[in-house]
Amino acid sequence: MRRVTFSVMAVGAALLLGSPAWAVDPSPSTSAATTAAQGKKICKLTDAKVGELSGIVATESGFLAVNTTDNVDNAAESHQKIWQLTSACKVTGKGISFGGGGSNSPNDIVRAKDGTMWIADTGNAKDRQSVALWKLPAALTTPQIFRLTFPEGDKHEVQALLINGDGTPILVTHENDKTAFLYTPTTALSATGAVPLKQAGKIEILTTVTENILGGAGRKGFTGGAVSPDGTRVALRTQADAYEWDVTGGDVLAALKTEPRVTGLPAPAEQYSGAITYSADGTQLITAPRLDKASDKENTALLSYTPTTKRYVAPPTVKATEGDSWIVKWAKDLSLDQVYMLLAGVGFAGLILVGLGVFGMINGKKKRQKAAAAAKKKAKREREALDEFGDADFALPTDNAQTTVLAPVPGYDDRGRGGYPDQGGGVYGAPQGRPQPGYGPPQPQYGNPPRPNQDPWDPNRY
Repeated sequence: MRRVTFSVMAVGAALLLGSPAWAVDPSPSTSAATTAAQGKKICKLTDAKVGELSGIVATESGFLAVNTTDNVDNAAESHQKIWQLTSACKVTGKGISFGGGGSNSPNDIVRAKDGTMWIADTGNAKDRQSVALWKLPAALTTPQIFRLTFPEGDKHEVQALLINGDGTPILVTHENDKTAFLYTPTTALSATGAVPLKQAGKIEILTTVTENILGGAGRKGFTGGAVSPDGTRVALRTQADAYEWDVTGGDVLAALKTEPRVTGLPAPAEQYSGAITYSADGTQLITAPRLDKASDKENTALLSYTPTTKRYVAPPTVKATEGDSWIVKWAKDLSLDQVYMLLAGVGFAGLILVGLGVFGMINGKKKRQKAAAAAKKKAKREREALDEFGDADFALPTDNAQTTVLAPVPGYDDRGRGGYPDQGGGVYGAPQGRPQPGYGPPQPQYGNPPRPNQDPWDPNRY
């Protein structure tokens, strides 16, 4: 059993460590799908006040940033403020406090064309009755809160925000598949009650091959949004790429229905990051890392990228040829998403096998312990029995022991009558004519007959 268990664990570990979706990336490192270039370092984040930075926006003098939180019931003070940073990434001032009792989980901050700042307080949306938007005037006074609700049974996680040309907020959902959904308020925002949201469109996630710390998962799910200072462009980002659209007449929803340009945000310079903004002059895209999740604590800089002007081109696929075997053809026909799902399945199977191996070891150990305990109890009972009957003077019979049959008591008549001649003589062969009430003559030992001329009733005849 132990050999089988270790074999199962070895196979499971090999599958788990050898081919999980997050450890193996079958994609080529370069492709026409995106334009990927290393970002240029602007300044390094070091202050813990922006350690969980989830949204950033560039200003004329530096940056504004907000932190997210995974625990809305225990948000630290740093999550309750909008922080001002210098152009050198140094936190300045005491921060701008949220009004109305503070924020829950800010996920993005975006500047509209008129200079107004909007904060998407939409983290942990699936566990909340409503999400919120905070409107911060260009003068950076106290933000004002507006609450919104998703349609019943249709809650989504929202990490990215865009602002339409007319000032209407557009919430972009974070999904783990190929489709992100757009939600807008059904009526004008109100400071006195929650406004229902409606689905206003969707965006298909494009296939890219940009290297990033999350692998295939990092190419899905929008984590931040940005509007250019002049309102003519908008951008959304994943962990791996920045999507950019041209906006005509301030109609952002119409722009999002067109095909975007895709600028790669490649690792290793790009750490775990969800924030994006346009530079103050609108020429660059700027990303900011999360200090608490950075794999390289020495490489936590804001990075700037020049947006690509090239049209998106899907990465090439490998086609099967006539001479390929069926398994080669099958492998070549797999899409990237199918490869990720396959590798994830192999990793999951490895986890199951490892779990079965551990269960087998634990179960086998319990059985051995139980058997040892039973043997110990049995030995104890046998010792107690020997002690009670005199140790070596007492021995229990074995299955092959011979049973000794005792001989009848000499002279005893078990028929309860004497050996009279008319009654067939005495018992045990007693001679007739010498009756003894209830007894026969003494019996010969070992079956020896009486000697000639010897009285059979003589007790000394033997």
